[in-house]
Amino acid sequence: SASAPVERGGTRPDSIGRNAAGEIDLVHEHKHLGGQEQTVYNTRQMERQREMGGTHIVTMSSDSPDLTGNPPRPRPSGPLAQESTVYYTDSAGTVTAEWDRRNSRWNVFS
Repeated sequence: SASAPVERGGTRPDSIGRNAAGEIDLVHEHKHLGGQEQTVYNTRQMERQREMGGTHIVTMSSDSPDLTGNPPRPRPSGPLAQESTVYYTDSAGTVTAEWDRRNSRWNVFS
């Protein structure tokens, strides 16, 4: 995907995808979490990225993951999970899990 320009609303997602007509059909944001705070929230940045159009995908990574913990680390806030598709990536950048918004847990890929 191409480097993401600043789009409507003044936000710069990590990447965007465009369809053949040049319209935005995917907006991607990555958040890496270190330290104690292991929740990504539905901030104004996330809201503005969704307003750009297309599917909004958030990938998350962590210095201290515990995907099966109670609560899981890292994790999206409830509102973010309801509005965006959320994935976990390992230290190599490989997508290894998808957030299950109905059960508030990670579905780890085998």
